[in-house]
Amino acid sequence: AFAPLFVGTVDFVAGNPPWVNWENLPEDYRNKMKPLWKAYGLFSLSGSAGRHGGGKKDLSMLFVYCGVDRFLRNGGKLGFVITQSVFKTQGAGDGFRRLRFARDARTTYLKPLAVADLSAIQVFEGATNRTAVFVCEKQRESFQYPVKYAIWRGPSRISQDVSLTEARSLVNVLQVAALPVDPEQPNSPWLTAPRHALRGILKVIGKSDYEAYAGCCTWLNSVFWVRILERRPNGDLLIENLHDVGKIKVEHVQTVIESGLVYPLLRGRDVKRWHAEPSAHIILAQDPVTRTGIRETVMKVKYPKTYDYLKGFEGDPKKPVRGTLRGRSGYRQYFKPTDPFYTMYNVGEYTLAEWKVVWREQSSFFQAGLSEPSNGRVQLPDHKLMLVPFRARNEGHYLASMLNSHPSLLAVTSYVLSTSTSTHVLENVRVPRFDEKNADHAKVAELSCLCHAAAARGDADAVEALEAEIDTAAAKIWGITDDELRAIQDALTEMGLNRADAEPEDTEED
Repeated sequence: AFAPLFVGTVDFVAGNPPWVNWENLPEDYRNKMKPLWKAYGLFSLSGSAGRHGGGKKDLSMLFVYCGVDRFLRNGGKLGFVITQSVFKTQGAGDGFRRLRFARDARTTYLKPLAVADLSAIQVFEGATNRTAVFVCEKQRESFQYPVKYAIWRGPSRISQDVSLTEARSLVNVLQVAALPVDPEQPNSPWLTAPRHALRGILKVIGKSDYEAYAGCCTWLNSVFWVRILERRPNGDLLIENLHDVGKIKVEHVQTVIESGLVYPLLRGRDVKRWHAEPSAHIILAQDPVTRTGIRETVMKVKYPKTYDYLKGFEGDPKKPVRGTLRGRSGYRQYFKPTDPFYTMYNVGEYTLAEWKVVWREQSSFFQAGLSEPSNGRVQLPDHKLMLVPFRARNEGHYLASMLNSHPSLLAVTSYVLSTSTSTHVLENVRVPRFDEKNADHAKVAELSCLCHAAAARGDADAVEALEAEIDTAAAKIWGITDDELRAIQDALTEMGLNRADAEPEDTEED
């Protein structure tokens, strides 16, 4: 309402544009705005990637581009308070990080002059968001990375009433450099790390020979997640559902079901560095080949008690409602009503691999563990965990060591959001395929085995000593020199990322 529509272009634009997710905007408003998003190249995703990433786009992105286009003269500067996620979000922020747009056959560049990252501090009263200040210059020529990036660290909350001088006295500001994590993709998430560590860390960056997958998604954990109360002589199980987990609560049920479809469940909170221990069980009535539920005719014959239990939560096929299996949002979006009503998502043959390296999607500190069979049953990670399947134990230990090493930790921490450490990790951390004849590969695998054993018995000193050996061996595999490794280790200390303090928080929603 108060945009300076009649003053022409200016030298400086400053402000705090609205932060609103795309998915929270009214539909008619979204439809009217789509041409503008597309004109500035902010819709860079297509297909399913566009559907999933579009909801995470923020209106502040469009304000930056419009502000530069409409109000700045060439050479002018714009400074906006903006969500820090635009620099780190995989997919949703890709369009913003192009930092250019075409208008009238001419390309305009948004040259980043500086970014102040305040995401560790709550700067707005009553709001928990990831805040940054972005300053750019409008120009006709391209620019070079790295760019200046300042990380503010201090108390979790600073009063809005203090002066800038007082605020600066309360914080430490770490000056780092920012550049795209994928040199071939200038709009990839920014890697932000101390300049002296860049040479070594860039040797880690690249596509891995391994592929990660998301854990199984039920959309109604309170039905599928169970606790075993008793094992019957005939092999059946007396179970109760974890009826009060997650956002949707259901009826508390105790019943007897067959054991054939019940597996140990790994939740996000069950995984930390060198450790993965299930805390519950899950019913997996899923065909990993067809990627839908086991046919109902088969369930009724082979697993009638399990089928009856699930049938109790089916809901009305004609009027599916929230809190029923047919009312699950994902089931209605991705499957047909004729598909088994207990069908799940993100379940493939990889889910049932005997050995799996797993890590949490949400964690302030990236850490991996090796999932092993429990009492002859494979462990199934939930959707808050990422997994890499293996047929051989040693190869799993090899990847666990490489991911938990300091070079990998700095690479991952420098480009991801702590709430979105997803499968893309292995698209950006270059781990070569395990070669059992390679002495360095065999050594890091053995060290991981020893670390898991030491962590299980709570021997922190042994773990620390073994991790130092892992750093040296992993650095050799990546071709990182001793000086570069020391620079990486120093950078982690400067950034306040010590492995000894890396206990996971139980913050994720089930």
